[in-house]
Amino acid sequence: MTRDAIANSAGTHAVQFYEQDSELTEIVGRWLRDTDPADVSIVVATEAHRAQFAAALGEACEATSQDRIVWLDATATLDRLIVAGEIDLEAFDAEIGVLVRSTTQGGGVVRVYGEMVALLWEAGNVLAALKLEGLWNDLAAETPFALLCSYPGSVHGDPARADALMQVCEAHSACHHTWSEDGTAVAHASASEGVRAAFPSRPAAPGYARRVTAQALQQWGYSDEARQDAELVVSELVTNAVLHADSELTLSVHRDDGDSLLIAVQDTTPLPASAIRPFVAHPGHGLGIVATISAAWGVDPARGGKIVWAQIQA
Repeated sequence: MTRDAIANSAGTHAVQFYEQDSELTEIVGRWLRDTDPADVSIVVATEAHRAQFAAALGEACEATSQDRIVWLDATATLDRLIVAGEIDLEAFDAEIGVLVRSTTQGGGVVRVYGEMVALLWEAGNVLAALKLEGLWNDLAAETPFALLCSYPGSVHGDPARADALMQVCEAHSACHHTWSEDGTAVAHASASEGVRAAFPSRPAAPGYARRVTAQALQQWGYSDEARQDAELVVSELVTNAVLHADSELTLSVHRDDGDSLLIAVQDTTPLPASAIRPFVAHPGHGLGIVATISAAWGVDPARGGKIVWAQIQA
């Protein structure tokens, strides 16, 4: 992920999915350092993460922590937001709203990093996590600020929560998923080999997949034409999967040798290779579009399903 990959401007609400604390520390550290002197950051994180972020900021943290960074404990703050077992609007306003509104009066951009939604999700309280995401957005509509949330990558592993996970992504202006070729999450798109995102098979899936793809290619510096071709291929592959596979989908977009892109959509519904041919026979429709745009494409069997892939010479 490049320095500007996660926007810091007021009104943005991004989410970062991460695999390792070291990755999260580098991402949040860069996000906090990318600031103007008048900006103020509010960090709502666990004790362990606060220590890691402070260490990553180093001298910059020591110089600014007194008046430019407000540190809050995510667990303690979340406890104060819960009334009668639910996230309470008045408590949220008293704890978070008042702080954000008072901080924005300084003239700079207020940037908030938060982990409370992840704590709720990990505790199994998914509905509360979604409600809290909504309260953050309501506050941002009233008082614009930049917000970055984070969730561990393990949230992708539960198919029963796939719909809720898509709602999380739809609540944000940008969702960041970055994986290296061996499946390990990395912090910089410029150093990574690709992106991957999992989501349920539903009508909104193609649009979400296009956004993930466009964001990745923009970070990597691909041309508008290449991004348009890739988005079209992704849209057709995901749409085909939505129509023919009733399962969670996994999108992968990898940079291959040179400037070529390898796009793949995996689902858990087996499909005989012979069933693919009718789609190719009708240019301008479905997989026929993929065949026209791509240098090569195909279907490979996968454990418990299949992978439909396409290679684009960008």
